Amino acid sequence: MLNFPVKETVTNRKSVRTYLDKPLSDEDRENLNIFIDYLSATPSPFGTPVRIRLFDVNEQISSKKLGTYGVIKNARSYLGVAAADDSEAMEAVGYAFEKLVLYAQSIGLGTCWLGGTFNRGEFAKAMQITDGEFFPIASPIGYGAPKNHTVDKIMRKAIKADSRKPWNELFFENDFSHTLSEECAKEYAFCLEMVRLAPSAKNAQPWRIVKDADKFHFYEKRDIGIGAHDIQRLDVGIALCHFELAAKEKGISGHIVREEPQINKGELIYVFTWVKD
Repeated sequence: MLNFPVKETVTNRKSVRTYLDKPLSDEDRENLNIFIDYLSATPSPFGTPVRIRLFDVNEQISSKKLGTYGVIKNARSYLGVAAADDSEAMEAVGYAFEKLVLYAQSIGLGTCWLGGTFNRGEFAKAMQITDGEFFPIASPIGYGAPKNHTVDKIMRKAIKADSRKPWNELFFENDFSHTLSEECAKEYAFCLEMVRLAPSAKNAQPWRIVKDADKFHFYEKRDIGIGAHDIQRLDVGIALCHFELAAKEKGISGHIVREEPQINKGELIYVFTWVKD
């Protein structure tokens, strides 16, 4: 199922907020549902089950009720994702949903991660959320309009969506005193570059990664108020998705563990370690 070219898909994918006013084709709908079933049947590296639903705007679930506050225009369908509300829910959601977002891009469909800009209550009804489930994210899905709407341009400029932090702010070797160059990253340079290009809330890029031989320790640099849940853990899950997809394309497999190394991390928060198999 994961047979799309990683670099092309990651670099071409942009948030789409304005859509053509037309429904998904039968072929695209079927492909999405097949991929959603694939994700549901694939064990999460975090162990937390994730449930994704594709639903359409209709009389019962109207655009007005969903309340995207003028951010989304003309979307006829949406994706929602829920997970068991446990300590690994955010990473699991970010990891799984980004796979779906990238797959959608690969078949010509636009998406836009929505966190705070939708009516959570109405979306939760459409998602049929049950007790013990957590519902952090939704996305419109459809065919992007040929010209960016004014809202798209304003929001992209406001969050500096087209800029990314340089390597020396994100990636390190052995500890946080030594930055990691692309040359020293060797076969993992592509994986880390795909992480660098990953989307994140407010484009904060909260991940920091320390290379330790064939281990990569993922940390969170918390920049956003967390509320009931730490939204930036979604971003760390997205980062792992990009790292893993790139590694697999290069024929490198691995798994995650939670074995925090003895590294002076300052105010950073250790999340997990990816280890080469």
